[in-house]
Amino acid sequence: LVVQAGLDAKWTREAMGRVPDLEAKYHQELLDHLALIDQLIAQGQQDPISVDAQAFAQARESLDLAATRLHELAITQSLQNE
Repeated sequence: LVVQAGLDAKWTREAMGRVPDLEAKYHQELLDHLALIDQLIAQGQQDPISVDAQAFAQARESLDLAATRLHELAITQSLQNE
């Protein structure tokens, strides 16, 4: 979970960098999801047994769902730039 969550966070941050004009509320929502993922990653790296795997998986799923629109916008913008 730690490795996959790290990749999810990386890809989300990269997409946020490609779509700089996100509405403020949505941008903050993504940052909140990323902050939770970062916290769980740090906890998992320090003490894997202490992490609630169900909560971790749920946080990843929530980030994935929240970032769907972001990734769609990033793809659209990428296609327009070609």
